[in-house]
Amino acid sequence: MKKVLTLLFVFATFAFSAINIAVIDMETDSSAHNELTESEQRYITQEIRRQARNNLPDNYNVMTEQAVMVLGDAVLQECAEENCMVSFGEKIGADYITKGTVSKFRSMYVLTIELYETKKGMMVVSSEPIESTDLDKFIPEIRNVAPILFKKFIEMIEKKQAEEEKKGKLQGREQKLKEDLEKITIGIRAGMNLYKYFDDNDDDYDLGKGFGGGLTVRIPIANRLFINSGLDVYYRKLFSWEKGDGSLNEFVISVPILLQFMPIEGGSFFLSAGPQVDIPIISDLKYQDKTYDIGRSKFDINAVLGLGYIIIPSLAVDIKAVMDITPVFDKFGLFMQPGFGLTYFF
Repeated sequence: MKKVLTLLFVFATFAFSAINIAVIDMETDSSAHNELTESEQRYITQEIRRQARNNLPDNYNVMTEQAVMVLGDAVLQECAEENCMVSFGEKIGADYITKGTVSKFRSMYVLTIELYETKKGMMVVSSEPIESTDLDKFIPEIRNVAPILFKKFIEMIEKKQAEEEKKGKLQGREQKLKEDLEKITIGIRAGMNLYKYFDDNDDDYDLGKGFGGGLTVRIPIANRLFINSGLDVYYRKLFSWEKGDGSLNEFVISVPILLQFMPIEGGSFFLSAGPQVDIPIISDLKYQDKTYDIGRSKFDINAVLGLGYIIIPSLAVDIKAVMDITPVFDKFGLFMQPGFGLTYFF
């Protein structure tokens, strides 16, 4: 009963710890058997535990000797193998186990300190061997080697935590994106287009530009396949000539009906293709402060090719190329429109 209460106390003490470190009794291999007394081995173990406390930050809990010994000496003595240490570590709630081992080659004693990860059952870091013909020199050498060992251990843990945090954020982003892509999503869009006008006269027209925005909707129809449509309103200065004396300025409603495909499962890139209808609301052809009616078409039908990237689940950026299929005016004139857009989905 007393042992059970002690065990419960141990778990209660360390349940909410960030990282629990257990320093178990050091061992000797067959080459150094009976070379160290039990009290000498215990003293070396206590020094390793003391160095762990001195060199590890506050969020590392170095378990007390009482906590480590709660399951009894017999269990510890069976833990010469890594798997046994793992089982023991799990029972006392240790994330990592630290152990010293002494071997002997002729008159030379060698001490190594190793840390094992309980969960995976593998050694994660080891000290440089401490070599001496005099066992009395082990303690000063442990004090020299331990800070280097535990610094390497801390760096390894911090790197591991950073990788896990990054992985967790990435998985969270992928899950959110997956959920968003499985439902109809509405958003707002803003963009800018450039316009290059061509006609049968081979005249040189200045590059036009426009900007605007509107509503967009993304409708899933299959795995990684969507219909992307919406309603945009753009102001655009389609072209100018003769040093700005003449220009075509319009307000236009654009209705794209695009097929959108994500080529990589779980990826963020997407391809778009399909038709787009532009309906001019206001169209003014001006030359030297006069407005002319030159037979503007009621609507334009365009072909669209695009490439985009989902930055975060609710925000995407895209570039596209739009080419007129029908003439801008009654019988002549075509536009080629490279464009850039930013979309935010609710």
